[in-house]
Amino acid sequence: MSIKSSRLNDLYIRLQRRFHPEKDVFVKVSDIAEVLGCTSRNVRLVLPEMADHGWIQWFPASGRGKQSRLVFLRSSEQISQNEIREMLESGRLAEMLTLIEGDTTELENQIYQHLGTVIEGESKIVRVPWYRSLDRLEPWKPQRRTERHLLRQCFSGLTRYDDELKRVVPDLAHHWVKNDTATQWDFYLRSGLKFSDGSPLQASDIEKCLNAMCRSPVFSRIYSGIEKIQVIDRQRLIFTLKTPDIHFADLLSHTSALIYGMNKGKVIFSGHWLVKSHDDFNLVMKVNPWYHGLRPVIDEVNIMRIESDILDMGRIQVFYQGMSSGESEVSQARIERGSCFLVVDGNGRFAEEEDRVFLNHVLQPVDILKNSSHRKKMNLALSVAQGLLPGWYHRILDIVPPIRHQMYRELTLATFEQPELAKHAEGIVSILERYGIKCRVVTRSFQEFFSTPPADIDLWLTNFVLDDANDCSLNNWLQSDPILERCGNGWKKEKSQVAKEIRSGEIACEKALEKLVRQFTFSRWFIPLVYHRVDHEQIRHNSAFSNELGWVNFSDAWFDIR
Repeated sequence: MSIKSSRLNDLYIRLQRRFHPEKDVFVKVSDIAEVLGCTSRNVRLVLPEMADHGWIQWFPASGRGKQSRLVFLRSSEQISQNEIREMLESGRLAEMLTLIEGDTTELENQIYQHLGTVIEGESKIVRVPWYRSLDRLEPWKPQRRTERHLLRQCFSGLTRYDDELKRVVPDLAHHWVKNDTATQWDFYLRSGLKFSDGSPLQASDIEKCLNAMCRSPVFSRIYSGIEKIQVIDRQRLIFTLKTPDIHFADLLSHTSALIYGMNKGKVIFSGHWLVKSHDDFNLVMKVNPWYHGLRPVIDEVNIMRIESDILDMGRIQVFYQGMSSGESEVSQARIERGSCFLVVDGNGRFAEEEDRVFLNHVLQPVDILKNSSHRKKMNLALSVAQGLLPGWYHRILDIVPPIRHQMYRELTLATFEQPELAKHAEGIVSILERYGIKCRVVTRSFQEFFSTPPADIDLWLTNFVLDDANDCSLNNWLQSDPILERCGNGWKKEKSQVAKEIRSGEIACEKALEKLVRQFTFSRWFIPLVYHRVDHEQIRHNSAFSNELGWVNFSDAWFDIR
């Protein structure tokens, strides 16, 4: 009776891992039975079948307790593409590494042969590596930069920001009009809109989603200006605002304003793509057949988690395969529009001005990196930050720490789960120990960190990157980020006043926000640490722009098919 190939492969990997790196061993059958977790009788069935596949040579010795000879023959070239795919999709890179004798270069080659754009049957599929598991794509929750990009692939809003036109354009909306005071906005929907299950997408669905955001613990901050949403008919709805807002159409391009439906407890989609499956190792998206716009060229996108401790997956190189040197350049290498920074808690044990000056003095970015276990290449990806955004020069240089600073104290630092932040936290703990300060680190998941931040925190380590060049994106982030609200000196009141003036058109958006953030950075409530340097030039790839992480708009991209 033959053994299922996947089961036989698992047994072989278990056997090879036990005796690696030896190729030729003498071993008792009872020892092999222990490794494989089976009886000696079953060993005598399994090993001949492995030998028939050409994976081993097996020379059984006659007599009880005698040692038999086992020779491993299988090479990396004999690993089938199906086996590679199966191991990749289940995150079993350690097993792949065992099969190819610990050669990470060969592992990388094997992986890249499987990645990229391929044809399976009649479907064009793009397989993409990523260094971590992806969170569920749910617009009503706080999301990281990568998830926000993918949300925009799977969901549509009334409006969207166009990177090429540098302005907000209609999406689900066909057009809109506002009154003279910008307190009433009338939106008209496109005809024939449908969700991914074929059900109609109507004005009432949009009203339901946006009213939920008005009540959201996180996002209600940016929707507080909405007084009511009135559904006129299936294709028309009116927003009445409490105060004038000339940027209201920009607000509706935010990821939290993306429109979704629910069917029997499952999310249904309104964008180019729908989620076919999602687990800790894979996110599979396929084309939404009911999408109102142009159909993408590719049929399916499979994003696979590749363990960062085995391979250095700094960016998604698969999108750059096959590019000729003659591709036109769109922009020069630059710094991402965002930063990693610290927020001093206004109710914490280090809220006094003397303590904030001390923290600003001792927590220098270069010193943090020197005292952490960051990879050596990390210095090439980071740049010292002088403000929360590149071009903002706000951080004060405190050369001498306060003379009367209290020693032998405790400090609690909170951050969220991200490899880079964990390394930064290491460096901060090490530095503070020099000054007799015992630093306890509290780490939460991303969504828990921003939805229900932990209590009794003295210092917050966080980061952000803006999605686009729209100044309103900066305002939406500053208004909605709950961690910024933890600082003291009246941040909530100040930011609300600035937001009101921006909405009314009294002041220019970025200039007003720069002045606001400068005030709190000068006071050392915000301590900028590092920027991320973009290590490649942004290249137009077959009619689709790639962002700083290498992601492209899958809906617009044309990929070379293998």
